[in-house]
Amino acid sequence: MKKKDMNKQERLAILAFRAVWTRRILIGLIVGLVILTAISFITDWTGPSYKFNKAVHSHMDNAYYSADPHTMKTEIELAVDGMQSLGLTPDMNGKFFTWEQTSDWSMAWQYTHIESVQIRLNEFIDWWNAQDTTSTGSQQFQDVFTQKLNNVRSFIKTDGGWSDMIAEQAFYLHSYIYYPVIWPAISIVLLALILISGGLTWFYNNKGLKLAEELRKAEELVKREARWKTP
Repeated sequence: MKKKDMNKQERLAILAFRAVWTRRILIGLIVGLVILTAISFITDWTGPSYKFNKAVHSHMDNAYYSADPHTMKTEIELAVDGMQSLGLTPDMNGKFFTWEQTSDWSMAWQYTHIESVQIRLNEFIDWWNAQDTTSTGSQQFQDVFTQKLNNVRSFIKTDGGWSDMIAEQAFYLHSYIYYPVIWPAISIVLLALILISGGLTWFYNNKGLKLAEELRKAEELVKREARWKTP
């Protein structure tokens, strides 16, 4: 066999070796990403997510679906107490990067917004208490009651999400930064490495196939030449 073909065989062996290892790395990265995602999801669900839901969001949820303004007021107060019990102070912010930390994402605004909901609830309760008990069954009373109830609900759950959204993000950033910042960063790095490993695996396999085809043709040519030389 010619020296040139020997060099090609050596290159083919190297390409095959690299393709095997890049494939192993690719599989390892994919498995690692899946395991990391599963662990992060489970620990979040049973840890910080549960803590916040128990202390704050469950009360916001109860307030939203309640049809009694007194119950709504109690649940909103419990939600505020929950925010304070989690250590969420007005100086905190729900955004990580400094250029995102605007006043509308501050805990100061979060408490101000909740206070505005409480003011509307107090007005709702005052209106309720001022009604004549004989008129509470009328259609007009029911219509006004429903309108006021929906008005309060629209401040508890807005088009942009729940009213405790800022508190939730601030809670994660200041107590469990791994979930909103570190976990996504690691996932992005792993995804980038998966793409690189996948590209290298494809490159080595494709290059190896082309080289193997060249060797196959060279061997066929040698066999034909040998047959021609045979008397």
